Parts: sequence; C-alpha cells; structure tokens
Amino acid sequence: MKKILGFCSCLLFFWAYPQDGSPDLSFGDNGIVILDLSGDEHSVWGIDEKSESDFLVLISFESTSNDYVTEVFSFNEDGTPDSDFGVNGVVDITHPDFFHIGINVLSDNSFFIYSLKNNTYTISKYTEAGTQIVDFGDNGILQPFLNGGSYYSIILNDDLTFYIYGLKTVEGIPHLLFMKFFDDGTPDTTFGNDGVVMHSLGNVSMSGSTIKKTDDYLYADVKYYINDIGSKYIYRFLLNGEIDTTFGSNGMIEIPIEEEFNTNFNVFNNGDFLIGGNYFDYNTETMIKKTIKINPQGEIIQSFANNGVLNNYSGGYIQENQRFIVDASISDFEGGMIPIFKRYYANGTSDTSFGFYSLYLATLGDKHIKHLQNGKMLMVSSDIWYSPIRNVVLQRFNNDPLTVPDFEKNNVVVTPNPSNSIFYIQSSTPLMNTPYEIFDSLGKKVSSGHFNQTPPLIDLSHVNAGVYFLKIADSSQTFKLLKR
Repeated sequence: MKKILGFCSCLLFFWAYPQDGSPDLSFGDNGIVILDLSGDEHSVWGIDEKSESDFLVLISFESTSNDYVTEVFSFNEDGTPDSDFGVNGVVDITHPDFFHIGINVLSDNSFFIYSLKNNTYTISKYTEAGTQIVDFGDNGILQPFLNGGSYYSIILNDDLTFYIYGLKTVEGIPHLLFMKFFDDGTPDTTFGNDGVVMHSLGNVSMSGSTIKKTDDYLYADVKYYINDIGSKYIYRFLLNGEIDTTFGSNGMIEIPIEEEFNTNFNVFNNGDFLIGGNYFDYNTETMIKKTIKINPQGEIIQSFANNGVLNNYSGGYIQENQRFIVDASISDFEGGMIPIFKRYYANGTSDTSFGFYSLYLATLGDKHIKHLQNGKMLMVSSDIWYSPIRNVVLQRFNNDPLTVPDFEKNNVVVTPNPSNSIFYIQSSTPLMNTPYEIFDSLGKKVSSGHFNQTPPLIDLSHVNAGVYFLKIADSSQTFKLLKR
C-alpha cells in the first residue's frame, strides 16, 4: 500500500506542475484548437489578450462565395468560443475600403482594429462585445497620418490614452514623431504642441523599428546613415515625448553590432538591453542570427552567454523574472515552419527546466505569439500552403513567468565557510559567466571576476585572513566569507 500511495503522489506532483514549454492540456483538445474555415487562403493578422486570459484573434480567409472576409474571433480561456461576443464568438468586420492588418485589446477590454484605407493608416475602435464605436475619432475612425507621415508603432496606456509613433518628412528632413490621444481618439493637447512632439534627428530610417515603454521611459531604435553607411541607435524619451538627454550621449546609445544586421531590442529591469540581430547571407543562403546584451552605456556585457554573444537566435521575450524566451523555430525554403522555443537566464545560460514541444505535428506557416499575463504562451498559425487540408491552429503552452526575479529567490550556500582559500558556491540557478566582486571589511574591492567553471568557486588564497564580502551580479544579497 505504501508503494501505491507513493506512486500516486508522484502522479499528482507531475499533474500539478507541468513542465514549462509543454502543451497546456486544459486548452482545447490536448492544448490545440483547430478552426476549420472555408477556402484555402487563411491569414492570421494578430492576437491579443483580454482580461482573465480570454483572447481575440483577427483572421482573413476566403468565404464559401469566394469573397475575402475578415473576422474577429473571441475565445474563452479554455479555447471555447466566447458566446457573449458577436454571433457565436465571431464578429465580421469585412469592408471593401479597409485592408485589416492588426488588433490590440485595451485595458477595459474594448479593442482597436488597425487597417489601411486608401493606403492610409486607420484605427477603428470596438466595444468588448464587438460593436464598432462610432463616436471614436471622426465618424468611428482615426487617421493620424492623413496629412503625411508613416506609422511604425502604437503604445497603449492603462488609462486608455495611447501614443502613436512614426516618421514624417518636413521640408526634406525626416522627423521622428510622437502623438498622444485620449480614449475617444481626440488629441491630448497638453502633450507637446497640440498633441504632437517632433524631433529632427538627421538622416534616419525606422524600417523595422522597435518601441518599448517602461514605467518611466519610452525607448526607440533608429538607423542613422552617414555616407550611405548605417549605424543603429537606441533613443530614450521621457513620457512627455522629449529626449532624455541624461541617457547615453544626448539621449542615445549606439548598438554595437555590424551594419548588415537588422536589430530588435528588449529592456531588462536593471536597464540592460537584450539586442537581437539577423540578416540573410546570400552566399550561404542562410539566415544569420545572434543576440547580445549591452548595458545602458551601450557596452557589450562580455559575461553574457559565450563571450558576450548568443548565436543562432535573434533577441527574445523577457519574463518578469528576467529570464528570456528565444524563437528557435526551423523554417524550410517553401515557407514551412516547425515551432521551437528555448529559455535562457539573464546571463545567457540555458534554462533546462524549459522543454518546448508541440502535439500538432503538421508543418505550419507563419505564426503569431502572445505571452499571456499568466505567463503561458499562445501561438496562432495556419497550415502551410502546400498542406492538403488548411486550417487555422491555436496552441497554448505552459510557462511560469515568476513574479520575483531569480536571484531574489535564489538559494546560495557558500561552503566551506570559514575556509583557508577556496570557497565553493552552491546556487539554485546557474552562475556560469555571472560577474562577482569581493570586498574587505573596509569596503575596498580585493577581487572580481566571472564564475567560469562548475561548481563555481572563489579563490582567496592571495588575501590575508579576515572577513570578506561576496557580491554576485544581479543579486540583492551579500555573502560573508571568513578567510582563515
């Protein structure tokens, strides 16, 4: 009987704590929801999360009458249709004048639909139930670049206001552009000049530009051209749209990466940047990818990954605990894709507790990923074009983002302590490549370096007997070392 109870306890443990990266079996059928839509042409334009892990998906497809339609699908957390939304969880937003390209959910569960109308960037707003709000903007639509300019990104605020980020050429000079709007689509005239802030930054390009918002700042990357040679920079802005001149050199830092790389970035809580780069090498016909980590001064952090570089991946999504998830998917020459994701600690060490796999075995086309508020990963994609049966496929995967950074939860034990020279460091998270510093009782630094072997150790054979203090990078803890 004891053996049976022990076996049951193990089963209960594994049921209660599924491995991060594994399919979430509480979603749909074994982690999968399949939408059997009409026609062969299916395009997923975006996904976003509502409160309580419900979510919306924007899909265009060929109808039974051979017309191209665009619909918004609303799902409950378990993958079933949301019966309170539209008709059986679906709202048809097809319009001959609009080419729909994206969707975002606001903090009150209303949502934006992004479209091109006569090649002009257009925003429409809908209620939580899927009814268009005709009082938004001008007769239900907002076209912020009607008088010129190009859209690049939008940032939604919890108070329902929103920023729009773009580029506008004035008298032949490109200007970076911020606009701020209230929830009804009217400009916030207290922001800049009647709701607009513009910066003349010289000969810049924003192709593929990224913008990120933290509690206190806006970050954006641009590409400068001097004599046809492009360099990448990150700018930091205050929330009023003005450049934060205390950051880097007059508000910007250069991204230390070769010219041929296209870049993206994310921001760690301590202000460091995770930089992803990629380009297609036509000589080898391969996509070259790498990820680096830089500090707020724009310097490569050499202790990250392998001498400062994590190869074969281009950036990643940073979780609350500062681990990051990278896309390692495999693509074929016809556009097919096999999804693979991996997770790393902030120092670039592989997180082996994350084991991604999918139960949907057919080859997929392009994918859209949403990291949900509970940490789980939602992936929406369609079967590849050469598949005999083409469906839209929704999958959800387990993932725990943790709300406390790893080092705050990290259990570190120094042994032996006291020691004549060598102190071994036992840690619940990997320390490979992590910087450390040693201080004496007067606060003078006596040693520093990186943990570069397993198990990690500190050698104090070169210092006198006494009390010393170990500080590990990214940790809020200090550890006392007693040297005999």
